Amino acid sequence: IDKSTMDLLLKDAQIRSPTVAISEAIKKGFFIEMESKINFVHDKVQQAAYSLIPQDQREKDHLRFGLAICSSVLPSLNEGNNPDDVFFVAMNQINRGASEIAKDPSRKPMIAELNLKAAVCAMKLSDFSSAFNYCVHGVRNLYEDHWQSQYDLSLQLCDQGAQAACALGNVKMVKYLASKIHANSRKYE
Repeated sequence: IDKSTMDLLLKDAQIRSPTVAISEAIKKGFFIEMESKINFVHDKVQQAAYSLIPQDQREKDHLRFGLAICSSVLPSLNEGNNPDDVFFVAMNQINRGASEIAKDPSRKPMIAELNLKAAVCAMKLSDFSSAFNYCVHGVRNLYEDHWQSQYDLSLQLCDQGAQAACALGNVKMVKYLASKIHANSRKYE
């Protein structure tokens, strides 16, 4: 993880002195520093640290950290810049916090929109599998009456999902999504 992202996460976790915390972890041998990145010294150390976090807290943290990272990269995306890996990492973290999102339905439209943005970006990079998965997560975050209350977002997610499924050769999913679009379309262009 790059240092700036680590600083952002530690600040979000309300650690008073992120630089000191990182330095201490490096001194104790948990992390190694290479150029501008910080890595766990070994996968087993990362797994051990992760296993110490209670399961219910993990999803909260995935969502919280994903949103924190996403908020730092969105301005660049909104200016038309290409996404970097950090945006996709943030989206994957957000989606790993799915049960936390379900507890606060007011967040669902924002999460669906972010997944659409990630799907569009992934399609531009020809990462069709990720694009499809972002569409699936986006649809999961739509309201039950989404074809009435979130029509444009529903249409865009299903359209992107169908395009990604087509690129993946998943004819069954293309037909399914096309039938949803056909059944709920207000007009045909």
